[in-house]
Amino acid sequence: MTLELKISKAKIMKTVIDALAISNNDIYIKIDENEGFRAQAKGSGSHILTDTHLDVGIFDTFNVSGSMVLHVDLVGFGNFIKLAKSNDVLIIRYNEEKEELELILESSNMKRSASLRLLENKGDQESNYRFMNILGREFHSNSKFDASYLIEAIKVATFGEGGVEITHDKTGIRIVVSAEFSSTTAEAKIIYDEENFKDINIHTGIAKVNNAMIELPEKHIANFDLEVLKSIPKTIKAGENITFSMMNEGPLRIVSTLEEGQGRIAIALSPIVKREMQ
Repeated sequence: MTLELKISKAKIMKTVIDALAISNNDIYIKIDENEGFRAQAKGSGSHILTDTHLDVGIFDTFNVSGSMVLHVDLVGFGNFIKLAKSNDVLIIRYNEEKEELELILESSNMKRSASLRLLENKGDQESNYRFMNILGREFHSNSKFDASYLIEAIKVATFGEGGVEITHDKTGIRIVVSAEFSSTTAEAKIIYDEENFKDINIHTGIAKVNNAMIELPEKHIANFDLEVLKSIPKTIKAGENITFSMMNEGPLRIVSTLEEGQGRIAIALSPIVKREMQ
């Protein structure tokens, strides 16, 4: 099996790794000659899933025979990628003989390298892991805005414990957290306006959900794990646009783009029932 990738902007991979790190300590990477580089990690209890993608065009060299799936220790991979400087070039190779992933960071006057032994599937083209299609799911409430609004709103999470209730409707996003033992309740509201919030689309009427036709509510409300929500600001940056999507009593999805649309990071949070919040 042949694999050699080269990307002149090594810090792009650092952004990807930082996003994956909030979900798990190991990741599945799919490298396909047509689809590019994709990495996915599922969090503990399946309350969070991170899905990242880099197009073939981002890479200076993209040499792979068909398609490969690699199961990699994120800690080792991430610790090495964190060494990347703004002028570093990243090279990723697969050593079939040693069943290892070779990582190289190069600049004009420095070279650093590391080797990672793969976890169970060892580069097999077929893997038991099934990549979830986060972007393929239809959401009934969507909006696009600067990530700084969500970063600031999530700060109220420091006042709570256990769970958080989020409401999304045509007026904005409401985040409510509470602390059982201190009797503290905190709330943040992102208020939509035409100048700063684009593509606001709150579906109403009849829609098919889980093979059943239902009346969509005007407000989409769901509960999520508070600790998972606190990790979201690590994956988005103020000044960059994100797409925020929700379903009533369903998941929440946050999507950001990289390198002029040639890559993206998608975070999906699964809802929890209220008894899990206690």
